[in-house]
Amino acid sequence: MINQDEDYIEQEEDDEWDPAIGMREEDRKNKPNNNDWQMMLCLILLFAVGIPSGIFFLSKSWYKSDKDPKTASLEKLIKNLGTKIKDRKDCEPGVLGYYEFEKYKVDQVVICRNNFLEEGPNAQKRYWKLLAHEATHIMQACLGTTIFGPIQHRDMSYVLLDKEEDSYRAIHGLYVKRDEGAEIEARWMEMQSKDYVIQELGRHCGLVFAQEAYKIPTPEIRPSMEGQE
Repeated sequence: MINQDEDYIEQEEDDEWDPAIGMREEDRKNKPNNNDWQMMLCLILLFAVGIPSGIFFLSKSWYKSDKDPKTASLEKLIKNLGTKIKDRKDCEPGVLGYYEFEKYKVDQVVICRNNFLEEGPNAQKRYWKLLAHEATHIMQACLGTTIFGPIQHRDMSYVLLDKEEDSYRAIHGLYVKRDEGAEIEARWMEMQSKDYVIQELGRHCGLVFAQEAYKIPTPEIRPSMEGQE
């Protein structure tokens, strides 16, 4: 204790003593910097708290901030046709979106934000499927009828039963007979390549593309034999 007091007195009488800090310059250089540890602790806390929050906000706006170029192309094409893409937050439960068309009055794709979940790693995929589905209804409006005929609808129905059974059940449980063909086409189109959907929207709605733009053939519809049984 005496040695410590003597040392303290010596430090007070030293010309290099810094009264604001209480340590000589030489001692400050040799002393571990507590600010470094405090900074490191703050960074650790920010990392622990900030990363989950960052992931949440990024995933919530995944379909907006990091939108797939093909999805952006389909959106642009839809808008170029004069069709609006509108958000709503008051749709009926279970309705993710719909296409509303009345000649000379309304022409819009509605996205039901109160039902369509924006969060999660599959947000882009789900948004694309929704957009491709409604784009099919736009094609049908441009044609004034369905894209395919009853035979193709039957085969598509078997494909849905085999690969998207929920869609198959929904079609035959929620829609009247005359609307089943249009809905089968829309559900089937969700399963096709993005390039094909974009191509077909341009083709059926009369947009003039370069000749090579229409090179993607219509996918062969192969009904499941198990589904037919």
